[in-house]
Amino acid sequence: KIKMFARLLKNSVDEITATGVDEYEEFAGVLDDLHYREIQALNILDEYSDTPRDSEQNDLQWMNLFWNEFENRISNQLNIPQDEIDAFMNRIVRTGCYETLTGMYWDYKGGQGKLTPTYRRLKKFIMKEGFDT
Repeated sequence: KIKMFARLLKNSVDEITATGVDEYEEFAGVLDDLHYREIQALNILDEYSDTPRDSEQNDLQWMNLFWNEFENRISNQLNIPQDEIDAFMNRIVRTGCYETLTGMYWDYKGGQGKLTPTYRRLKKFIMKEGFDT
């Protein structure tokens, strides 16, 4: 996590005119608020972002293609009991990196969600190439 903070600082300084100090401070706060297992869960969910999506699929239909596999992976890899996954993921909502699905879906049982633009921007800063720590 310390390496992520270092990359965030270095890459934010490189783009300070575009991001501003306030944005750096906001991202540093988000990163500080995330526990390491939560970061890992977000990264695992991000691995499914390339799952092909039919143009007619809504978010739930698309997520149903991989959600069970995602839950199994975070249960096994992060040692999260299956019956605690929904609560674990809901706690990540506080960071703005993940949001749960809302809306009227006939077959929706709850508990699923998606990554946000905040996550994607934070990831851009902490994973940017050209900076080894």
